[in-house]
Amino acid sequence: MKASANVQDLLTLARRGIPTGEIVNLNKLIVEYLSSPEFIKMKSFHHQVSVHSELDDSLMNISGSPVHLSKTIMNLVSNAAESMPDGGTIRITTYNRYLYYKLTAYDHMQEGNYPVFSVSDE
Repeated sequence: MKASANVQDLLTLARRGIPTGEIVNLNKLIVEYLSSPEFIKMKSFHHQVSVHSELDDSLMNISGSPVHLSKTIMNLVSNAAESMPDGGTIRITTYNRYLYYKLTAYDHMQEGNYPVFSVSDE
């Protein structure tokens, strides 16, 4: 199934980014990544780095490409691990936040509820 998703991803890129807008739960993608062979391999290279997740059980879903979002999660965690050659902690958090006003830097972010995903290294 993963190979099929990757082929679909490549086809999407070949068609100049025709978007796939599936309903996605970020928590599910994070949990899948944290139990994946890719994560285990990354941890073997960065065994001095610990990873802690705090995932909001009531996190709202988003619309997007599960393949692209999974790759984003993987890259953010991997980059955080690489930024700590002497060890440290990676924190992965999700939560819902209400935006009380339109953000001026983002034309499409109107007032309303949004899920938030954060990866930080300490």
